Amino acid sequence: MFSTPNTAPCSLQASRNNTRRNTRQKMTLSCLLLAALAIMLPLSAEKAAAAAGDSLKAAAWQPVCQLAEALNKVPSNSKLRLRALITTTQGQRLAAAKLGVYALLAEEAQESKAAVVLAAWYSRLADLNDNLLKTTLVDTTIDAVASSIYVKGRADEALNILAQAKTTSNGCLLTDDSGTLAAHGPAKIGETPCSRKLEPPVLDTYENLDEVMDANGWKSSHATTAKADLAGSGGDKTCKLLTVDGAGFGAAKLDADLELGGGLWVVNKDDKQIKTVEIKKGSSTATKTGNMYQHAWHKLQALDSAEQETKPNATEGAEATSELQAAITNTLHNGQEGAAGQPETAVLAVFPKPTGTSINNLLHRANEAQLPEKIAGVNAKTKLRSIVDTHKFQQIEGALILQLKNENTKLKTSKSDEQKDDESTKNQIHCNSIAEVEKCNADPKCSYETKTDGTKKCKFNSTKAKEKGIPVTQTQTGGTTGDGVKCSDHKDQSTCEKANEGKTTKVCGWRSGKDNEDEKDKVKCRDSSFLLSKQFTLSVVSAAFVALLF
Repeated sequence: MFSTPNTAPCSLQASRNNTRRNTRQKMTLSCLLLAALAIMLPLSAEKAAAAAGDSLKAAAWQPVCQLAEALNKVPSNSKLRLRALITTTQGQRLAAAKLGVYALLAEEAQESKAAVVLAAWYSRLADLNDNLLKTTLVDTTIDAVASSIYVKGRADEALNILAQAKTTSNGCLLTDDSGTLAAHGPAKIGETPCSRKLEPPVLDTYENLDEVMDANGWKSSHATTAKADLAGSGGDKTCKLLTVDGAGFGAAKLDADLELGGGLWVVNKDDKQIKTVEIKKGSSTATKTGNMYQHAWHKLQALDSAEQETKPNATEGAEATSELQAAITNTLHNGQEGAAGQPETAVLAVFPKPTGTSINNLLHRANEAQLPEKIAGVNAKTKLRSIVDTHKFQQIEGALILQLKNENTKLKTSKSDEQKDDESTKNQIHCNSIAEVEKCNADPKCSYETKTDGTKKCKFNSTKAKEKGIPVTQTQTGGTTGDGVKCSDHKDQSTCEKANEGKTTKVCGWRSGKDNEDEKDKVKCRDSSFLLSKQFTLSVVSAAFVALLF
């Protein structure tokens, strides 16, 4: 405040010069001017500085509108983020199931290995994302949304009250330094977007909040240290809400300061200048936040940090990821680290550089692969890319595994029969090599044959061998087949062929004998396994196996 100038010298000077009329008139005018100036100076000085009850200029409230509008996006953004991660995880599960089927269909062993590894990798990524959702991301998202919407509501309510508290000549919010009152609308205050409603926008893609926040805190601030955002430095508008005593809404001193908007603006109980709270900087730790706005900032930062832990389907540079390295170590090397050299080297042995291209090419081949026949209700020639349900791939994989197991059992049985055939062949060759009758008959498994087929030579005698305690294969003795059918019991063609009914493969055949069979030239009911030579058996079973796979 300025002191009132002393006007006494002016009066004294006038009295001393009262003999000179002109001089007296001039001095009287000077005294009047000085007196007027003495009155004006205190008023001007008070108006130059902000005072209690001054309206808020745009710099004091527009940044809060911007912040509130940005926070309105948090719920929609959060839903998009969660949905995106869930979609990614589902895609990883689907890819793993698809590659599992493709591994069974692939023709080359190396292709099957690569598919199995990639299936394990995608499955691991999905597991990690599921775990992140359950242990961190859901809770972090809820916290971020709750804190953001809470402070938005506090700010919205304060802005709404301040915007409505106006008369024709005065109000709480100004749009410029000249004192223009801000109009109150449903979606704007003045020309500033400021809906003051919780109506999250419908977003197609995630929209970050870079316009209002960064790694250090909120970018915009409604407060300035010089209080230049109050109307006292420019306009002459006043706001009853921003003063409490005297002519204010309280009409008397309050017990405590009055906070608006969660402490954004603080009305002083002693009718001093309004205080504004700095929210621009975030505090150093989430547990020591200065106010609710900093708390909300920390929650949003925590959400961003949690997002960084998600596992996307990034194939480029995948050779350096621990998840793919572990998939190869465990799947191809039984968990023995270093069995194929350095982890990255082991990956490159399966997916050569550029690894991302190798993986993408494999995924393309898997997508284009077709089912060889109708499997698990899915038609033959259906491309794997057209199957979009994980459970359907699991059904197909299960059906393929069961078929493979059945074929494997048949293959083992066939090999066992081949071994028996080999033994019979060796016995027959041994007996055929004996020329002398006496020596032939003396052998525990040979007899000199003279009647059966008209030839006279030493032949293998399975009956004699059994009597002597020598193991004899059932195939040479007219025993039962692997299906429990004794073909030699059927004496006519119709009953012989009827024995095959209900069997997955033919067990008996009405035919003449083959090499190493008894009565080679006689047509009778015989075990059909004799139709298979060693090479033919392997080729037929292998063909069935291959047909199943491809």
